[in-house]
Amino acid sequence: MSILLDLLGALIIASLLMLMMISFQFQLQNLADRTMFSAQMLAHEQKACTELNRVIALVGVGVAPDSMVTEATATSATFRTRWSYTTGSLMLAPSTLQLTLSAETSFGKQLSLTQGGTVVKDLGYILWIEDLSFRYYDINDAEVTIPTTTESVKTIRSMDVRATFKRNAPRVKETPLRTRMQMRIYFMNAYLQGG
Repeated sequence: MSILLDLLGALIIASLLMLMMISFQFQLQNLADRTMFSAQMLAHEQKACTELNRVIALVGVGVAPDSMVTEATATSATFRTRWSYTTGSLMLAPSTLQLTLSAETSFGKQLSLTQGGTVVKDLGYILWIEDLSFRYYDINDAEVTIPTTTESVKTIRSMDVRATFKRNAPRVKETPLRTRMQMRIYFMNAYLQGG
């Protein structure tokens, strides 16, 4: 009888150990999934920042510094430039370039860049944006208040871009993954023109 109780006790202890090992394995898998998704989000955010910086750096090519920015709100910005983002070359006349956040899609909101009313193709991968806001600064790094006036828009020489990226977690009913990004982008063409 004592051998039977010993075997039953050993079986209970072994099953508890197996249960602990299985639970630990699930926790490791969950941690690995979240880590992988987080790494993908950071890589995505880095690509988005690099592309956004490249786009805004070419704002104002061939345009006077005081007429580069035509509209500046907390959620969208409209610029003038002679640089064509689709062909990668100069145009004869300046066109407008508008940066806005699109409506909600299955991938979250998407950063939309339109030039002359046409969507620029190479920004399609900037997805999963939950929130986007802009702050504007003059040449002395003093913040330009929003809503902007016709005169204050002429003084804008840089902008802060603040974005929150959100992606669903790898498992159902888990907290979504969020990363926040903030970067200052200077309108280099205005500085190069001395204004």
